[in-house]
This record gives sequence, structure tokens and C-alpha cells, in this order.
Amino acid sequence: MDGPAETRWPERPFCGRPSDSLDSGGCPGVVVDGHADCLAHLDHIDRAAYLTSLAPWADVDHRGTSFTPELLRELLEALKDPDTSRARFGHAGFDGATFTGRAAFDDATFTGHAGFREATFTADADFAKATFARAARFDDATFTNRAEFRKATFTGPAYFDDVTFAPYPFLPAGARYPVVPPPRRPFLDT
Repeated sequence: MDGPAETRWPERPFCGRPSDSLDSGGCPGVVVDGHADCLAHLDHIDRAAYLTSLAPWADVDHRGTSFTPELLRELLEALKDPDTSRARFGHAGFDGATFTGRAAFDDATFTGHAGFREATFTADADFAKATFARAARFDDATFTNRAEFRKATFTGPAYFDDVTFAPYPFLPAGARYPVVPPPRRPFLDT
């Protein structure tokens, strides 16, 4: 889709390093500018240099990259606003990324477009109190565990087309997701 609902990232080569995926021709993560590898495959010196070059509100493009909880923490720390101690993104490209542990984006602010299309979250995904100032795209994303968006703010369009959410074990078989409970009736004194 063109226009204001997404950011057009420049064409960039993929990392191609050997991948754990059986059907893969190599790592699908886009390379970090000035390097031949994605963020997950940079050696510790190049990774530290890249992360040090970031500042709050920076644009990041990590499409297709595999994130461990530690790697995501390092990225969030590099984007932390010293006044609020919260991660601040400009445009954020995580389309096709895989988060192999808890993805803790809680309290993060995305001032540009946030792309999580076809992203896979293999553990809890926490976007509680996150702020999305422009378009947020989660189309075709897969959440295999809890997905938390409590008190998240979307001031631009939010797309969740064809998202897969893990079934909740406490809901009856055949229930459709998301299940919205009936509104609570206030207690009335008579």
C-alpha cells in the first residue's frame, strides 16, 4: 500500500547468514547500514558501534531480523529518552522480524510508521502503554502467546488484518477471537 499508511524502506540486501529455519536460504534480516550482516549477526564490536550511533527518535530498519530478548533490550536501551527512560522510535521497520522471547515494547513511543507485518512473537508481546503516532501495521503477524496492548494509544491508523492470536486456554472451544465480554452494568442504589 502506498501513501501515508506506511514507510517505503530502501531496497537493502539481506544478511544471508546461515539460518535455523529449515526452509530458509539464509537469514532474511536486512543488513545494518555499512555492514554485511543484520543486527542479530553483527559481531559484538560492530553491534556496539551501531547501537551507540542511535539516539531517541531514530529510524530503525530491522525487517526480517531475529531478536532475542537481550538483543531487543540493547536496541531499546539505545533508543531510550534520558528524560523519560522510555524507548523512542522514529520510523520502525520490524516487518518479518521474529521475536524469540518476550518482546517488551511497553511504554515505547513510535513517532513514525511502525511496521510489524508478518512479524512472529514466540513469547509474550508487550505493547502496553505504547504510543503509535502514525500508522501501525501488524498485518499477518503471529502472536503465539499473550499479546498485550492495554492502554496503548493509536493516533494514526492501526492495521491488524489476518493477525493470528494464540488461543486463550480459558475460553470455550470454538470461541471466536477476540472475545469481547459484555459491558458491565453499574450497580444502582434503589
